[in-house]
Amino acid sequence: EGDDPRLKVLTEQLKRLWQTHLASMLDCIGRGRVAFEKCWTYSVEQNLNYIEKLDALPFEHTEMRLGAKGQYEGIRLTIDKDNAIDIDAAKTWWLALDPTPLEPHGKSRYIGAPQEVWRERRETRERLAMFIGRFVVRGGVAYAPETETDEWGRVHDAMQITQELIENLYSGGSVVFPNVWQTTPGGGAHRAYEFTESPTTLDPTPLLSVIDAGDTAQLRSFGIPEKTLTEGDSVGSFAMVKQQTLALYAVIEGILSQCVSSFERYVIRPSIELNWLPENRVRIAMSYPKL
Repeated sequence: EGDDPRLKVLTEQLKRLWQTHLASMLDCIGRGRVAFEKCWTYSVEQNLNYIEKLDALPFEHTEMRLGAKGQYEGIRLTIDKDNAIDIDAAKTWWLALDPTPLEPHGKSRYIGAPQEVWRERRETRERLAMFIGRFVVRGGVAYAPETETDEWGRVHDAMQITQELIENLYSGGSVVFPNVWQTTPGGGAHRAYEFTESPTTLDPTPLLSVIDAGDTAQLRSFGIPEKTLTEGDSVGSFAMVKQQTLALYAVIEGILSQCVSSFERYVIRPSIELNWLPENRVRIAMSYPKL
């Protein structure tokens, strides 16, 4: 709102800033916040001060600076343990997600239930990999002579040969033994090579069910109804899916509205205050259609 021709130029520049840096802003979902340095410039032709670009500052090297009454005073950029730079509030933007009085710097959406569920899912997948590698095909018990003598009189370790053949069976091959009779010390007789049990295949379905349940739990931990993203064994009513979709939209719009409010406060408002006196001040606001 306003009649000053500079207003349109500034509005277009702010739109470009938003579109260019939106992907960087969304890092706040995982990290809880994103810190930017505002690079100001001045246009002689337009007689306009504006932010040319926003430089995203490294997460590991930035710290919020607060005043005695909790007001935002800027960012401390730590280059190394003995070298730090303080950048004041006018030249920085701290985008905080879900800030609270005790956590004004923001909080990651991954912390809490999502992180706990993710760890459980990772452990379950590790167990599944171990299960498939070691227990899906379980061999039986084999009997074999300790040694074998070939036709040239050479003695071979029959136990080792049998073990190698069994390993070949585990890896998907097959085992063939000569079918000859051997006398046991007790006077009985048995086949020289004989499987007393056949290999069995174990069922990984319980572990797979746990993984499927973990996928659902991961979505719910973010406040997202699972039916909006995945289709289960049964299809629910249209009304139920519609309500769950509205819940998903509410999660998305909640994050987007926080980004918009922060952009208005720390980018749009300072740009207006730097170019117009209070009695001539124009108004720029952001809006977006509801999902």
